[in-house]
Amino acid sequence: YSSCWRLKSWDRFILPRPFSKVRVLIGRPHRVKAADTPEALEAERLALQQTMMALVEMR
Repeated sequence: YSSCWRLKSWDRFILPRPFSKVRVLIGRPHRVKAADTPEALEAERLALQQTMMALVEMR
């Protein structure tokens, strides 16, 4: 962001100021498969986390 407010919350949420320049990254759709076991759910969570982290690293 060219200009933003950073909130004093647990996640330090960023709110762009009016008329500031922002960059939006959109990745491919990520389909989450139904998980039958806790291990399968964890595998899906890790895959989604990896996809989201790849978008963050692209900036």
